[in-house]
Amino acid sequence: MNTTFQQAFTLHQQGEVEQAKLLYEDILQNDPNHFDALHKLGVAVTDEDPSRAVQCTWATCAN
Repeated sequence: MNTTFQQAFTLHQQGEVEQAKLLYEDILQNDPNHFDALHKLGVAVTDEDPSRAVQCTWATCAN
């Protein structure tokens, strides 16, 4: 697991969702098919942007 993802995941677990989302998005800029970042970003945006959450989920299914 790469360092940036681990940092994002830790922040997410600690309730720092906004900071975690920024790191997940940064990972996806470099690797649009990063399964774990797609999945966790989908989880992070579920309440605020359900359609984006679905897009992230579908992207993980395509991988």
